[in-house]
Amino acid sequence: MAERIAGYCVYRLVRHILVLACLLIACAPSPTPAPTPRVSTPARGDLSSYFDRAPDFPGYAWMYNGQPIDTTHGMNTIAGPEHCDWQAATIMHLPWPLGTTPTSAAGVRQFIRDPKHVTPQRNLRGILQLHATLPADAFATGYRYQAIEVYVSPSDQDDAVYVVGPGAIERWQRSDPMTLCS
Repeated sequence: MAERIAGYCVYRLVRHILVLACLLIACAPSPTPAPTPRVSTPARGDLSSYFDRAPDFPGYAWMYNGQPIDTTHGMNTIAGPEHCDWQAATIMHLPWPLGTTPTSAAGVRQFIRDPKHVTPQRNLRGILQLHATLPADAFATGYRYQAIEVYVSPSDQDDAVYVVGPGAIERWQRSDPMTLCS
């Protein structure tokens, strides 16, 4: 009889150990995934849900290096002015040098996303690419709106910025001089 009781106790002990092991394994934290590399292949998604009809001034609430910024001075993305019938275009004003608070228009670069060509095209450099490839020398500017970041490329900074979002990279043309509605 003592052997039966000892065998039963061992059986219960092993069962408890197995249950505890299963709980520990199931509750163990999953390994931390490796950081996602910067997207540098042609994009398959698009950012049209954000920029086909951007908000009017002052636009989206951007952050710079994790801090909210005043989009009424410097960095903003806004719909083109309706009174010129440009509302299908999105206009980005980016402080230059990056991260500064401009005191005049000379401290701002203007970039335009205009797939419908509603703005005058004469001041635009290069071409708009809604499915672009991020150049190898591109780097994040520190400007972010939700999951969207603005990149610049030293080899292309006088002509474009790269707007990078989930599954999408767009190349927006620089307007120089700025395109203004009268």
